[in-house]
Amino acid sequence: MKKILLVAAIAAATSMTAAHAANTAVMKVQGKLTNASCTPTMSNGGAVDYGKISMGSLSATEDNQLGQRDIT
Repeated sequence: MKKILLVAAIAAATSMTAAHAANTAVMKVQGKLTNASCTPTMSNGGAVDYGKISMGSLSATEDNQLGQRDIT
């Protein structure tokens, strides 16, 4: 049992010093950008009609939630 605790303590101590060894790191990202596989088309030219909304029902200082509408 003491050997397991000793090994765990040594592993923890060495991992802490390795984690604090450098202040900076370099990360390289490699990938390939491609065009979209399709072009979406939506009804009504993609415009969503909410009908008439009175100015009094809208807030000038907070976000206005208009609700969800389905489009095809």
